[in-house]
Amino acid sequence: MKKAVLILWGVGALFLISSIPLFVEGDIGAGVCGIVIAAALFFIGLRKKAARPEPKKEPPAATPAATMEPEEAAAPAPKTDTTAHVTPAADPRSAKTEAAAPAPASEVKPAFEFLSVKVAGVTFKNGRRSRQTILRKIHFKDEPFDKGTMELTLQREEWEGKPAFGVYVNGDQIGNIPAEYVSYVNDNFSRLDGIVNIEVYGGGEGRNYGAEITLRFRNE
Repeated sequence: MKKAVLILWGVGALFLISSIPLFVEGDIGAGVCGIVIAAALFFIGLRKKAARPEPKKEPPAATPAATMEPEEAAAPAPKTDTTAHVTPAADPRSAKTEAAAPAPASEVKPAFEFLSVKVAGVTFKNGRRSRQTILRKIHFKDEPFDKGTMELTLQREEWEGKPAFGVYVNGDQIGNIPAEYVSYVNDNFSRLDGIVNIEVYGGGEGRNYGAEITLRFRNE
């Protein structure tokens, strides 16, 4: 018998016994309450005694693995390629090397290719006009470069029987493409989309002004 049932019946018996003297003393209400409580405790005990413990649930049986043919069991699972293919950022100064290597068919070419070079011959003169004066005006945004716009052009020329390229700002020459880049620019001149940027640096304390330009080529 359950221990809880015995306790309930014991407490019920105490209430029942305690209610008898109350009837004798004339306290009928308290006696009736004692009998009712005792009856309730006996009834709860009977229900607990009659209640059957729930059967323990067994874990579901494991489903047997599907039968495999010997050939299928021996075959290894197909490997998944998790290697990330990253295309390094283009270095404008190595445009000649990159242009020589054809891009894989699976890669999408960017619309443009950029090449940054430092302009050569910036200390020469255009007749009586110094190129340094032009660069200084660009640097300090003096007239006619105070409006924030300028026309940058590259013109094909010739020097000692070899190709050369002059760099012009608003029709005034500020220098030339350095000799080490002339061959690349000459071979790709048909793809040239223009000069898209110029940076003037130096000057002050007896230093000359210099310029770096960025050429943009179309990828065809």
